[in-house]
Amino acid sequence: MRKIFTLNTGKNWWQGEIVCNYNLYTWVKILALIIAIPFAIVYLLGVGLWQLLRLCGRGIKTAFAWLSDRLHRSSAPVDDNAEDELDDEVDADEAEEEPEAEKTGMEQPEQPNNGREDRNIFWLAAAIVLLIIGFCCWKGCSSQPQEEPDYMLATAYEKAFDKVVVARAYLDGVQTEVDSKCPRALVGFKFINGQPVKDFDFEGMTYDQAVKVVAEDWKPLVTENLNPKVKLTEQEMAVVTLAAMRMGKYGFARSTFLQKINEGKLNEAGEWLLLQKADGSIRNTGDEPKQYFYVLRMLWEGNLTIEDLLDYPMFSYKNIDMGAVTTYDGKTFFNSEVYDVLEKGNFATPREVFELWPDIVYHN
Repeated sequence: MRKIFTLNTGKNWWQGEIVCNYNLYTWVKILALIIAIPFAIVYLLGVGLWQLLRLCGRGIKTAFAWLSDRLHRSSAPVDDNAEDELDDEVDADEAEEEPEAEKTGMEQPEQPNNGREDRNIFWLAAAIVLLIIGFCCWKGCSSQPQEEPDYMLATAYEKAFDKVVVARAYLDGVQTEVDSKCPRALVGFKFINGQPVKDFDFEGMTYDQAVKVVAEDWKPLVTENLNPKVKLTEQEMAVVTLAAMRMGKYGFARSTFLQKINEGKLNEAGEWLLLQKADGSIRNTGDEPKQYFYVLRMLWEGNLTIEDLLDYPMFSYKNIDMGAVTTYDGKTFFNSEVYDVLEKGNFATPREVFELWPDIVYHN
């Protein structure tokens, strides 16, 4: 399951937002815990205090009775004959009462056992409270989060987003900055939280925090439309995210590409990496969208990796001759000569821009 509460800090530590991911079952658990835990604490304290007071009262009463008896015995004169006569009278009275009770068929009333009844009520209430708490926590304790489809989907998305950043740098370019408040690596992302990226306030954020903001902003579009039962690799998840960004909110949700993925037909899905109209027909576009989605298809089918894009000059894919990789009926195919095209360009590579230099190993 996703985290219930997510804290996003702003430019100041005292400013930010709390995002609540909820469903009906989650709120039932929260309300049950809110009710059960205080009730259990108050009840246990109340019962414990009551039992303590009862024990203290009994102790005080017994002490006073014992003390009173001792005082009475010590003050009264000792008369052995009187005590013997009194004992004989008590025995005679008891002997007379027993046949009378048997004759009338009446049973002697039992002394009430309030202590035992209170203990039974206490243990019953404690058992009920423990059952409620156990029910509320059962799902989280009995299964690991990794086994939940929603958790796995969100985790796969988060792990793949670094690849998305690299791919967007290659496909859309990375300038030095849009303005003084916009991290250069986010220039390829045109909107954040529904507003242009250049208008978003990044003041006080590190690069990683800024990337996280963008990742969280796009996450619902991807994770809420994908079938969690379909397993995707990190690169496939990155391609899905890139396609969702290029197709847009409504275009991605109704795309045949997404439909094929959710049906588990991953091989067929690659053929639908293109732009479609609202009625499902293929949109007629210029070369740039075709070149863009051609690169995505190469990534989807494994003819190219996102790590490869680190060393290709940005925008070099715009030199691909789509006529050379398209059949007469409009379908594209892979051509190994494309590699040579991608290696040539006048722009810097994403590796140079991000300064992601490999570790240098010196050998003696």
